[in-house]
Amino acid sequence: MTNKLTDMKKVLIFSLLIASPCFLLNAQKPKVALKWSPLGLATGNIGISGEFSVTKRSSIDLKVGFPAERNYSTTFDDKDASFNVKTKSYFAGYRIYFSRKRMKGFYIEPFVKHVELSGSGSGHSTIENDDVVMNFTPYYKGTGGGIQLGTQFRIAKIIVLDLFLLGPELNSSHVNFKTVEVTHTLPWTSSQADDAEQNIRDFLDDIPVIGKKTTLTVDQNNRTIIADYKGLLPGIRFGLSIGVAF
Repeated sequence: MTNKLTDMKKVLIFSLLIASPCFLLNAQKPKVALKWSPLGLATGNIGISGEFSVTKRSSIDLKVGFPAERNYSTTFDDKDASFNVKTKSYFAGYRIYFSRKRMKGFYIEPFVKHVELSGSGSGHSTIENDDVVMNFTPYYKGTGGGIQLGTQFRIAKIIVLDLFLLGPELNSSHVNFKTVEVTHTLPWTSSQADDAEQNIRDFLDDIPVIGKKTTLTVDQNNRTIIADYKGLLPGIRFGLSIGVAF
């Protein structure tokens, strides 16, 4: 992750040097903004967006999120678990500003988006008093849209700070969470399968909206449980991005 961030800093610095003549010429009336969303790193995503002014009060907003693996820790069955996740995403919106200043002030933005998250992880669990290792494979895919309320500032004419204040959205989603017990090679007994299934259910019940709606499929022979959800998933988009206008 450190190397990726270092490379990204080099790219941004190089881009600023190349674009600096444009900044000097167009600082008074910028029509393009190039921005980065730092909060995307939390889900394994480097989000780069471009905003293109159409009129003084409107613009087109396009964003691409590039996968950048991120590690985080959580608990499973009251024991430590570790995951590596990465996300790719695509976003398009049409902004309408309430002010008459180009790409500045409060705005409303209808948008569409597509997100895919994948990953892997492992952790310990107890099945009938036996300590075992579980491997996890999470996956999420969602396509949908919503309406974003936000505000954008320009600092020293070329620095842009974009705040996504509130963006209710609705997505058609597919969530899949595969768990495999890898300590033993023999199939689970019925009681072991029931115990493992309950551990998964307890873990999923803590997930808002979909936890109790997720279906579980137990494969005793392969010591595997697959949790699956397909349906509508509401959400709230918020965050910030920072960049340059020219």
